[in-house]
This record gives sequence, C-alpha cells and structure tokens, in this order.
Amino acid sequence: MEKAKYYFLQWGWNNIFIFGGILAAGLAISFYLMLGRGAAAALTEQLLHREQVITRSGAKYLESYFAVMSRSVVVLANSEDLKEQGTNTHTLLNKFIDTWTDTSFVGVLVADSEGIVQYTGNRARISSQGESVRDREYFNWALDAKEWDVKVFSPVISRLGETRGKYIIPIAAPILDGGGSFKGVATAAVLISDLAHDYVAPLQISDQTRSYLVAENGEVWFGSGGDLVGKNVLDELTGSFLGSDVLKSKVEGVLNSHTEGKIEVALPPFGGGKTLQTYLVAYSPLTLGSKPGYLVLVTPKSDALVYAGPLYMRQMGMLFVVFGAMLVISIRVSKLNARAEEHQQHNIQSGT
Repeated sequence: MEKAKYYFLQWGWNNIFIFGGILAAGLAISFYLMLGRGAAAALTEQLLHREQVITRSGAKYLESYFAVMSRSVVVLANSEDLKEQGTNTHTLLNKFIDTWTDTSFVGVLVADSEGIVQYTGNRARISSQGESVRDREYFNWALDAKEWDVKVFSPVISRLGETRGKYIIPIAAPILDGGGSFKGVATAAVLISDLAHDYVAPLQISDQTRSYLVAENGEVWFGSGGDLVGKNVLDELTGSFLGSDVLKSKVEGVLNSHTEGKIEVALPPFGGGKTLQTYLVAYSPLTLGSKPGYLVLVTPKSDALVYAGPLYMRQMGMLFVVFGAMLVISIRVSKLNARAEEHQQHNIQSGT
C-alpha cells in the first residue's frame, strides 16, 4: 500500500511539472510572438509619424523661404540703381547674388520692356545678354504688374547661364520708371537641386531615406536619388511591375487630395532588383509659385524594424529566464524525489 501511494505521488508531481513546463514554454513563445509583432507595428507607425511631422515642417519652411527671397527681389527691382540702369548694373547684380552665397539663390537677370536680357548676375559670371525671355510666364505677368508687386512662379527648366537644362523657380518683380511705365523685369532663379540639397535632403529619417518634390500632375522636380528628376512618377509606375497599376491609382488619389498623409507601399528596391520591398511614405502639400506640389519622404520599412532588434533580444532573454527557472526547479524536484525514493524504499525494506 505504501509503495503504491509513493508511486502515485511521484507520478503526480512529475506530470504537474511537465505540464507546468509546457505551459510556461507556450506562454513564453506566445508572448514573444505577440509582443514582437506589436513592437514592429508600433515602430512602423512611429517612423511614419516622424516622417509626417518632418514633411509638414519642411513644406512650411520652404514656403517661408520663398517669402524671404521674394522680399529681396522686390526691393532690388525698386532700387534706384535698377531704375537708372548703366555700366554698374552687372556689378550690382553680381553683388546681390554674392550676398546669398551658399544658398540656392544662384542668378538674377534684368530684361527690358521687349523681354530681351540686358544684365545678368550669377555665381559663374556667365552672361546671357541678348537672350529673350518674352515667352516666359514671369515676363508676361510683369507687363501688367504694379510697383512693389512680386511673384514666385512654378518650376521651369532654365535656358540661361549655369542653370541651363535644370529646374529653377523664378521669382520676378516689375521694374517701373518714375512715371509708372513698364521698363522691364528683374527675375531671380532658385535652383531646385540646391534648395532641396540644403533644406530637403537633411530631413531624411535614415541613410536610406529619399526625398522628393513632386508636382500635382506627378512631375518630379527634385529627387535625392536623381533618377526620377524630370520624369512623371505616374508614367514610371505604368506597368513597371506586378501590382504597379493599383499603386498608380493610389498615387493619383494622393496627388489629387491636396492633403497630407502617410502610406505603406510595395516598390522595387532603390538599388534595383525585382523583389518588391515595403516602403513607408509620408507627404505634405506645398505650393511653389502657382503650382501645387508635395514634399515626399520615402524610407524602407526595414529601417524601422532595425530598432526592433533590442526588443526581440529582451524578449528572448525573458524566454531563456523562464526556461532556466523551470530547469532549475525541475532539477531540484528531481533530487528531492530521488531522496524521497531512497527513503521510501528503505522504509519499505525495513518494514518487510
């Protein structure tokens, strides 16, 4: 009877600890998976939120930047030195540009009432005298503009000087004589690539983040990768990979929304390749001149999950602690059972 009772108790304790070990291991693995997924989702959302805040701030900053530049141009256009143009005008314009050294303000021109460039000032000291800007939007606007009027125009591809063939944003103000008659136009050029390099590129979240200035129609004014500048993002998405048409429709909706937002998209890797990767995209609307556009940041989702590593390690550590504790307890109980078995057997033998 005593022997049967002993084996029943031993079987009970062994099964309790086996069941407890399995339960602890199952709970530990479940917590690991749930917390891991939760951590990944939280980190992704956090990175998207950071991108959104940065694009919003960057868009507001760019609009403020053009407000400051506009005041400088209108003051220049209404200065007596430009109203009474002469041999020193070239020097005046070069000094004006030198004042803005190390900025995206790269050139300024003065055209006469017929739209013919008479004077220029730029960093490379390249003359564009005799060139016509009569077909430019800013010249036709200046024909009817009033004194102290100034306007930022939509990005165009430059035809003059060191910026030839590059995207610029013209800022123009009319030059009127003492009687208020139209005498010409003063136009400064902001080089978009320099502007973005100085004020947009530093907004990146990680080394792999890319920044873009995109027009409402999908035209890319600036891209930190350089491969999309001058192209239309909607054209680039057309049939380029499996599911690209669905993404194109989504991008069209974003471009027509005129609001900020954040999305996850699947794209081919920046460096090339066919395997799609997930990217986190945040965008905020801005207006460059009269043309609406967006400041866009694109970051690989894998960059967000890099920060999940320490969380996973902590969870693995907890898992090992649980298993270690169960192992120690099991060893201890086994030793106690062994001693109890020896004692029980001794009693049984003594009793027989």
